[in-house]
Amino acid sequence: MSRRASLAVAFGMALLLVGCGGGDDSGDGAAVTGGGGEGTIAVSVGETDGSTMYMNVSSTTAPAGEVTFVITNEGQEEHEFEVFKTSVAASDFGVGSDDKAIDPADAEELVEVEGIEPGTTETTTLDLEPGHYALICNEEGHYGDGMFADLEVT
Repeated sequence: MSRRASLAVAFGMALLLVGCGGGDDSGDGAAVTGGGGEGTIAVSVGETDGSTMYMNVSSTTAPAGEVTFVITNEGQEEHEFEVFKTSVAASDFGVGSDDKAIDPADAEELVEVEGIEPGTTETTTLDLEPGHYALICNEEGHYGDGMFADLEVT
């Protein structure tokens, strides 16, 4: 792992310890910015019970440019992390007969991080343009149980 990636993971873990506890998805935390407009957003995913799941983000806004998502699975089930550029709110995707979210007509899927095992952390970095992004877990039933968040890039 490169030094930069190692630093991003370490910094993301620090954000999780101080900014993401308690299941608060209010988006009160600010994106941490570094050189060149780069931002880091800590994402915690998991389940509170058999029918309630969560995706909490340390910030609901980020500066345009490189954004690193540090995704930690706090739950007992496998999850995934998908990022879509879309005008549709993350909570307004349709749900298909397979109990998975249906991509809105204008959605552009930018990344899908699959197989995030319980207790593990994955990192992905994207170069984001200004606009609205929907973050979701699209494992069967997870989106419908609350695993989504919105991100505005300015």
